[in-house]
Amino acid sequence: MADLTRLCIHTITTKPWRLEEALQEYRSNGVGGVSIWQNALEEMGPERASHLVTQSGVKAVSYVRGGFFPSVEPEKRAEVIEHNK
Repeated sequence: MADLTRLCIHTITTKPWRLEEALQEYRSNGVGGVSIWQNALEEMGPERASHLVTQSGVKAVSYVRGGFFPSVEPEKRAEVIEHNK
């Protein structure tokens, strides 16, 4: 089997898995890193997510909280920008 310890997978890639399931699957397949999208934390909060990551042994490489700014509506664009602050 290939060495996947340097591979990082975005949680959005394996949606609809919840964070706990994603971490278990990544670890069991030898994946070393995870990039956690904001939606993965919404149901449990950062403290619980941190605990799960620590317990899994998978390294949290990044937290993806921003993006998706394009909008033809100025109000919607301003709302998304504010949410990402």
